[in-house]
Amino acid sequence: MPLQIGKTPIVVPRQHQYNEHVNDHQVEFARNVAQRMGTIIPVEDINTLGDIITNYDQIVAGIDDFDFHKDIDYTVVTQKRMKEAEHCKELLIGAIEGKIKS
Repeated sequence: MPLQIGKTPIVVPRQHQYNEHVNDHQVEFARNVAQRMGTIIPVEDINTLGDIITNYDQIVAGIDDFDFHKDIDYTVVTQKRMKEAEHCKELLIGAIEGKIKS
């Protein structure tokens, strides 16, 4: 939603080191989105959050726009992975519902 109204979200991914998640895939994902698409501001050190909020306008002004031609392969791969994940989710839900009904 923030991107649709022209805002750049500040993203604080959950981290394994704080027992917030089983691994650091959210950190890796946030880094990749920030690097490849420039559409988020990742915050890995919560102690920097206040400064990031205070300097939000300057940070956003320094983010390069998404380069469609440069990042098209990444976008296509991401969309494919999202479709695969959705299919896996449907299979899991079906399996769970099947076990519940049995």
